[in-house]
Amino acid sequence: MQTPSDIELVRRTVDGNDRRAFGLLVERHQSALRKFLLGLTLGNRQLSDDLAQDTLLRAYTHASQYRGSASFRTWLLRIAYNGFYDY
Repeated sequence: MQTPSDIELVRRTVDGNDRRAFGLLVERHQSALRKFLLGLTLGNRQLSDDLAQDTLLRAYTHASQYRGSASFRTWLLRIAYNGFYDY
């Protein structure tokens, strides 16, 4: 069985409210997200974990705004950066 692309998983998340599809996106990108935020917070693990959770919640609630012009990871990290900047 072929692994679904990020775009397919986002489509399933939006069109079918498929939380499992979003869970696969989280599994796929959470390591990079946490590493990115850990760098921005200068190693503050608690803050980076809080920001990562907020980022994933924002990504889920705004998944319909993902257009696919950039990779899902790039889009996710932009949400993370904006959340960090707002913090």
